[in-house]
Amino acid sequence: MQRYRMDGGHVRGLAVATCCHHCMQWADYVGRRWWQEEAGLSQSDFTRALRISGWATGCRPRATAEQEQARERATGAEEKAHRAHTS
Repeated sequence: MQRYRMDGGHVRGLAVATCCHHCMQWADYVGRRWWQEEAGLSQSDFTRALRISGWATGCRPRATAEQEQARERATGAEEKAHRAHTS
């Protein structure tokens, strides 16, 4: 893509077709070098692209371990409060 731009071309868009949007992770993506060097995009752009592309399929990016732990703590606290309120 850089060569195309150097030759005077103008990039107007980019299409990336992935499946299993909710399972994609930057660490697992084999096109990281291309994404950064050729497309000139960042890891944050990758995360945004996953979220945007997931809108069409109803998929969400996989939660990180920290997000899962926070969700579990919140759910546990809600259940504990509910039990205390109903007993």
